[in-house]
Amino acid sequence: MGKALQDALVQAIEGREDAQILFDNGRYRAAVNRLYYVFFWLVRGLLTDEGIFAKKHSGAQIKFAEYFIKTERIPKLYYDYLVELFESRMDADYDFDEVFIESEVVAFIEKTDEFIDFVKTNFSPDA
Repeated sequence: MGKALQDALVQAIEGREDAQILFDNGRYRAAVNRLYYVFFWLVRGLLTDEGIFAKKHSGAQIKFAEYFIKTERIPKLYYDYLVELFESRMDADYDFDEVFIESEVVAFIEKTDEFIDFVKTNFSPDA
């Protein structure tokens, strides 16, 4: 695990804790926002450690798919989670009529925790 991913992991864990606080206080839209950014920061850390840089969220998604999903270094389901969370984050931030229910956010939390664990397990110095 390179420095960029280490730094991203620290930020992601903090963001995950923030998401839990928001969730516990019924702030589901804000929790969805934080959960997406947990994924995004980890993806950026993975890419940066490979010397790959993306300026936009869409670029990060494309490069993540190209360098990690297509090469089967990371299972495709994590790309699917990233895209799902990105779309939900966009709804949370910009669609004032969007309503998130508790069970939906719990599922996002579980997917985010799964990705954090995957990155820790598979990209740590001991992996």
